[in-house]
Amino acid sequence: LVTNLILINVGVYLVELFTRRQIETGEYVSLVSSYFGLHSDLITHPWHFYQLLTYGFLHDPGNWKHIAFNMIGLFFFGRDVEWRYGRKEFLTLYLVLTILSGLGWVIVETITAHGAGFANLIGASGAITGVLLLFALNFPRRTVLLMFVIPVPAWVMAVLLIVLDLQGAIAPAVVAREGNVAYVCHLAGAIVAFAY
Repeated sequence: LVTNLILINVGVYLVELFTRRQIETGEYVSLVSSYFGLHSDLITHPWHFYQLLTYGFLHDPGNWKHIAFNMIGLFFFGRDVEWRYGRKEFLTLYLVLTILSGLGWVIVETITAHGAGFANLIGASGAITGVLLLFALNFPRRTVLLMFVIPVPAWVMAVLLIVLDLQGAIAPAVVAREGNVAYVCHLAGAIVAFAY
């Protein structure tokens, strides 16, 4: 199942690459991302509810690292989580993580100053963060390579990840949006995984 999810993400990414265009700021925008990314105005446009799922299969067509790191994380940690819970439960969990982490982001965007402007969320990061946390909760002493080099127990990796996301989420708006990282989405995925 993890392999299938990776193949779907990569397939959608290739479609995004073929439909992308460069805008005045130098960023690349995909027609697919424009329609199927999660828009911060979802609460006032509830008929776009499908975006709560579709955004999780889109990635930045101008930054290959976005999809690469998400899929590497899914590959290395998702397989053991899938083994622990089974294919059906893992798929349900992955989709619920995607939907609820996106919904958490929309709610925070709506009630904070961030919601003053239009934002578009793409990426599997919320669900992947949830999968990483589930891995750490189920296999806390398993050794993982932090930054592919430093051996640490899985629980240490999880704590570091949560601390970095908390720091990014509570930073001023300019800092929190640096690099277009949706820290709140990551935290929402972690909260859902922890509750599960």
